[in-house]
Amino acid sequence: MTQLLSAAAVILLTGAWMLFKRLDLSPGMKLIFFFVLFLLFLRPLTSEVFFFFFQIFFQLIIFFAKNSMPLIMLPHDKYFFLFLTCFFFSFLFSVNKNASLNQLWYFLSLFAAYWVVANLPANKKIISIIYAVLFLSLSLVLMYAWYQYAFAFDMLKSFIRDNPRYQVDSFEFTRRLDSNVIFSTFLYPPTLAGYLNIMFFTIAGVCFSKKDFFRFGKKNIFRNIFFIFLLLGCVLGLILTKSKGGWIAFLGAGILFVILEKRNAKLFLFLTAAVFCLFFILVKLSGKIYLPPISNFLDSFSVRIEYWKAALAMIKTNPLAGFGPGSFASVYPLFKTLIAEETVMAHNSFLQIWAESGILSFFSFCLFVFFLIKYALELLSKALSTRACGIIAAFSAFLIQNIVDFSLFISQVSVIMFSLLGLLFLQFRCIKLAVGKQIFFQEKSRRKTIPIVLIAMLIIVVCLLLEYSAQFYNLKANNLFTEKKYESALLNSRISAKLNPLCAHYSFFQSRILEIMSWDEKENDFKRNYFLTESITQCQIAIKQDSYMPFYHYQLGKLLMMHSKKNDYEKC
Repeated sequence: MTQLLSAAAVILLTGAWMLFKRLDLSPGMKLIFFFVLFLLFLRPLTSEVFFFFFQIFFQLIIFFAKNSMPLIMLPHDKYFFLFLTCFFFSFLFSVNKNASLNQLWYFLSLFAAYWVVANLPANKKIISIIYAVLFLSLSLVLMYAWYQYAFAFDMLKSFIRDNPRYQVDSFEFTRRLDSNVIFSTFLYPPTLAGYLNIMFFTIAGVCFSKKDFFRFGKKNIFRNIFFIFLLLGCVLGLILTKSKGGWIAFLGAGILFVILEKRNAKLFLFLTAAVFCLFFILVKLSGKIYLPPISNFLDSFSVRIEYWKAALAMIKTNPLAGFGPGSFASVYPLFKTLIAEETVMAHNSFLQIWAESGILSFFSFCLFVFFLIKYALELLSKALSTRACGIIAAFSAFLIQNIVDFSLFISQVSVIMFSLLGLLFLQFRCIKLAVGKQIFFQEKSRRKTIPIVLIAMLIIVVCLLLEYSAQFYNLKANNLFTEKKYESALLNSRISAKLNPLCAHYSFFQSRILEIMSWDEKENDFKRNYFLTESITQCQIAIKQDSYMPFYHYQLGKLLMMHSKKNDYEKC
């Protein structure tokens, strides 16, 4: 994976250097554009262990670009600001403020990605470069996915068979490994399916916008082969993910694309259906992978229904403010049905937003989605664009899949999708609509926003430094704990807790270290009582920060019994 990322970085830097020489932009805008390309290229190739602060940090630099062009405000932007305001209101009542703060940063980063791309200079070369970077990163994702399917899974099975000590204690991982379900660089197969859906319709929009796509001449033969490679790769990859939600989203978005793209609707429908059927038959005949029958669809959705029941119970309990953004994993054990499986996501992003953040956040997010689609279709009616049809269909696939999955909360997918939404309106700006331009693209003075952005960037830098420092000391504490250097581990864990006082895990980890330290002392000894008392205190702090985590309560009960204060647990 390191070699893949290194090669990707070299390709990106070389391409950026060559292409920037051809762009007539200010130095500041070139830097911003490079950061946009860097994010769009590497985001699908990096794991989800990626802090959102970086995304916001460089995206806000656009406001300082030495460019006379004013900021572009779109009519639906205000609904996303309303959504963030409601999010913050829910954050004030959160049961897990650390998770809520991260969720707030996360959605701010999504909007920043959309807004920055929409505010890039309306230049056709810029649009072409963005598409090229997106397609190049997709080709690497697909090649790695096929490598997994053809070689990596068999090699990993052989390695685990020969080295049993490396066996992963996860039923889900073992099940996917045995069935050869690809996930490429993503955490889960459904998230890869969501990404492939988005990219398939984006590519389809670009292909059908080119009049010479179906005529293979000397000038376009390599370009057309590359596009066909990507389209077929997306379809095959989508099948091999075995994501039922991904398949349904593909079908729904395909119907919408046919409705929007009337000029090539029949051809698109015929080719897509033929390719999909062909790959299904080939995969079935190969016998290497087991495709789920129709009954498996019902079983899969029956599992999700149990998750939705828990989410609806959360909504019923606290409908106005919710339990706080990002708190679903903390609260779910309290509402989990008897036959439901463990999960950290509701597998329905809309229900999850409502359960976590309340009805105001839910309706404001729905308003943003509704008016974004409404204005996009209005602009599309004034200037029919096949590329725009592709992005609108991609967004519809994204929304449909989020009814049964959670790709909205996976930045590998959602950052790409929101960036494509920004690209959608950037393309409309490039067309320079003669009618209603002022209605859709309201220009705001850049100077008035500088003080606000300066404060925002200062806060982000401080939070970034604090978060990374806390993670550094926590990792150091874990290593020292493994080496049984408990006093040093406790010291580093306390530093991490001071740097991020909202994280319940840091307090809980201190409780565990103090408990272990008490074991080395004699019974009824002063030190033993002190360590146990401090351990109880830290565990109570963790429960206060994340009150619905069952394991924290179990730990507290165990400590109180060890300290011979069993009755105190009821008071806590």
